[in-house]
Amino acid sequence: MAASVSPYVRNINIGFSVFDQLSYSDSSLPFGNVLSADRIRDIFADSDVLFGYGENDLWNTGLTLWSFVGQVLQDGKQSSCNAAVTNATRYMLEHGMQPPSPDSGEYCRARHKLNAQVLRQLVYGIAEQMSYQKYYLWQLPTLS
Repeated sequence: MAASVSPYVRNINIGFSVFDQLSYSDSSLPFGNVLSADRIRDIFADSDVLFGYGENDLWNTGLTLWSFVGQVLQDGKQSSCNAAVTNATRYMLEHGMQPPSPDSGEYCRARHKLNAQVLRQLVYGIAEQMSYQKYYLWQLPTLS
């Protein structure tokens, strides 16, 4: 566990819980079982690159990362910054939280704060774990 995350930061909703909610609500996501909120938060915290967990901050690391992943996985107009902000706003309202500003510039500035080395670490970790799971499943005997 990350020793660099204070109890205050760990206990407030800083946006990472969306990853657990997606994992449990949509079993078709290929990375849903390897991308837990705690794991993501700890990786960012260990690198000391968490942001946006102040009282008035609406774009925090977790929500920004979730919006960015959604933006990258979409195509066409759904891959725009405005669509990412709209999706984040919908999510926040559905969960009784104050939505971020509709200004996509704020989201883009927050997205710029996502640390590239930490994102690379997440991608490699996910790929490694999915590769292991695929290998493990390949080794199981088929039940027919």
